[in-house]
Amino acid sequence: SELEKGFNIIPNTAAEDLEFRRARLLNRNTTKPPFTLKYLKHKLDDILGAGNYSTQVDYPNYTLTVECSARDANWFTEITIVVGQIIPANIIYISKPLLTKTISLAELIDYATQISNYRLGTSWILSQKPFITNEAGSQLKPQEVISMTQAYLNDIAKFSAQDVAKVKINNTVEITDFTIKQATGAEANIEYAVEPGTVTEIKQITLYNAQGEELESATVYVPVVSRIIIRHKITIKESE
Repeated sequence: SELEKGFNIIPNTAAEDLEFRRARLLNRNTTKPPFTLKYLKHKLDDILGAGNYSTQVDYPNYTLTVECSARDANWFTEITIVVGQIIPANIIYISKPLLTKTISLAELIDYATQISNYRLGTSWILSQKPFITNEAGSQLKPQEVISMTQAYLNDIAKFSAQDVAKVKINNTVEITDFTIKQATGAEANIEYAVEPGTVTEIKQITLYNAQGEELESATVYVPVVSRIIIRHKITIKESE
């Protein structure tokens, strides 16, 4: 508590556990000038993890957009405070939710030998055995050996983008209109808007296919005070 007072932090003991409070103190203690875009990315690496966010700077319009996914309300607030401390006062900060996933694939090739149990010129009793028996062979290619082409991975990414037909927010609000559903290389991108008034905050996002089957579900936190654009980035790669 005394350390938190030094950073003008008033903890919400009902909503913030000790692990978060320790991590926040460490983050505040290491947030020191000089502040640059490289330094901001370093801080976001610490909080969100490298590759779990993206930044875009619109210099003519003095705007910084950070695409990321906060784990909960506490970390969303902490990210907003940290960015506000680092960026100049004339820069507008826009938070854009981003959900990232990686689908890893592996190919195994093996073979089996088909043995005919009933052959002409031999004695046999009908129905005693099946006509054909598959006798296991061996592996031709183990999963660890890379074999898929980039074109194949790109095709799977296209399917992943087009397979999503519906989004459900907080298990109540359904969205079927998408601004983007396409793939660039082996990366599928899905983007849609959540309008203010539909929900006050986003805590759960679930994707469904056209048959109503659940494809993916994520726990997030995004307050909805204005129109929110959410982007899913799904990367397809072969396991090594």
